[in-house]
Amino acid sequence: MSRERDIAFGRHSLIPECCIRFYVNEWSPNFENKWHGTTYSKALDASPFNYVACPQCFYTDKMVKIRICEEECGHECWRDF
Repeated sequence: MSRERDIAFGRHSLIPECCIRFYVNEWSPNFENKWHGTTYSKALDASPFNYVACPQCFYTDKMVKIRICEEECGHECWRDF
């Protein structure tokens, strides 16, 4: 998925901007090298977060309910991405 598409999906899903930036700038492009197997990635996997939260949101327990397109807009919106 492209960086622009990741940003659009994150925004549409109502994921916080800081978490979107963390995902596209740090998590996604360098996951295999930087984050794979770290204490943080293991904690995130075991958490109730259903998206990649930035460390600040994760450690302050700032979890948002993401918008799921199938429920909110009949999946039609994804064609725009």
